[in-house]
Amino acid sequence: MSKKQFRWLLTGYIVVVIMTILTDYWTASLVPDTVKQLEPSTPIQSLPLRLLMLAFILCLLGAALVGIFGMFFFWAPARYVYLVGVLLKILLSPILAVWSVDTGWETLFVELELFLDGVILTLCILGPAKDLFEKRKESNQALDHTA
Repeated sequence: MSKKQFRWLLTGYIVVVIMTILTDYWTASLVPDTVKQLEPSTPIQSLPLRLLMLAFILCLLGAALVGIFGMFFFWAPARYVYLVGVLLKILLSPILAVWSVDTGWETLFVELELFLDGVILTLCILGPAKDLFEKRKESNQALDHTA
């Protein structure tokens, strides 16, 4: 896999994330008002728990951003930072949204995002993109052996 192909995959992932966010607003009118009123507004009521959840959400966003943009530059630890971000997203999903009503379009992009998370992680940790993150080390070691 080339650097260009991997960067296109990451760009496609970013587009899917943006579409996931936008479909929430675009398709909001498809959900009947009576159903919208039933959705819980905030699952956590106490201030300390809200602050703790805010800290987790900030960690999640930070790990996702550092991971994605670090992988654009093939920074080796970015793969594992991104892995932590994906795991946090999966583990926090039941806490952040006890239940919600989604349209088919929202579900499509959420599932596609999760699928691409797995593809990206598989390619850069176990697959052919793994070499893109390790070539710097090999070339530096080759230089050390010749010196």
